[in-house]
Amino acid sequence: MKIFRISPLLFAIAMFSITLYSQGQNNSQSEEQIKVIRSKFTEINTAGSLKTCVVKVLDLEGESTEGGQAKAYFIEDKIGKTSVEYFGETGKLYTEFYYSENQLIFCFVKKTNYDLPISVEGSKEIESIEDRFYFSDNKMIRWLKNDKSKANLSTQESKDKELEILKDSKEIYDKF
Repeated sequence: MKIFRISPLLFAIAMFSITLYSQGQNNSQSEEQIKVIRSKFTEINTAGSLKTCVVKVLDLEGESTEGGQAKAYFIEDKIGKTSVEYFGETGKLYTEFYYSENQLIFCFVKKTNYDLPISVEGSKEIESIEDRFYFSDNKMIRWLKNDKSKANLSTQESKDKELEILKDSKEIYDKF
């Protein structure tokens, strides 16, 4: 019986190649999931869907310094979208959650800061940050940051953000 010895360098190259191949497979799978999510997003936001849906509104007094409001858009008796807007003294936070089959599929977050309190006439927007989060089976599969770069989902920041969004989404969803 012959025993073959593989050099550590050759072994490392082989393992690296396998890793790259599997990442490529995961990326193509993620791209397909993103396409499906974008299609559902468009379907939910089409004029026809929003015209025929039932909208419920909740006042969110006491949840931020200047109050807030949440809306749920029911399409055929299921929540397709919720939107939440919180007002602070010098800023606001606007979030949209999109659902398919009662599961979160997409989240859009926009944080806006102003130079003066919002209630002061002439206050101006000084900063606006938008992030987009894609979900499949309650897992974040993509985070597009404000600069349109893709976040590394294996960082602790991404894991914390995933949990935060899932928690916030569930809290709003359950209010309706």
